[in-house]
Amino acid sequence: MPKLSRAAVLWDIQNPSPQLNAIEAAAGTMGIQLQALELQNLHDLQEIVTTIKKGGAQGLVLLSSPPFGSAGAVSEISYSKRAYRRSRRSGTSP
Repeated sequence: MPKLSRAAVLWDIQNPSPQLNAIEAAAGTMGIQLQALELQNLHDLQEIVTTIKKGGAQGLVLLSSPPFGSAGAVSEISYSKRAYRRSRRSGTSP
């Protein structure tokens, strides 16, 4: 992505992964500011999405992990993102 300068990475604290180190190294090489966020449980997704948006991330990377492999987690992130955009347009909080 030629214009990407900020990205968020969501990783499962219960499943540490060497992927995080690899993506941090790659982001540094590419000049991308990375915001790494720990997911402790799926109930934290709304708060995490809000944090990602406040941090100005232009993209999101989900590292391989059982919770992220479920359609429910991905759907929740997608729903949270849409709700945040709607709230910003309407001037209400999500």
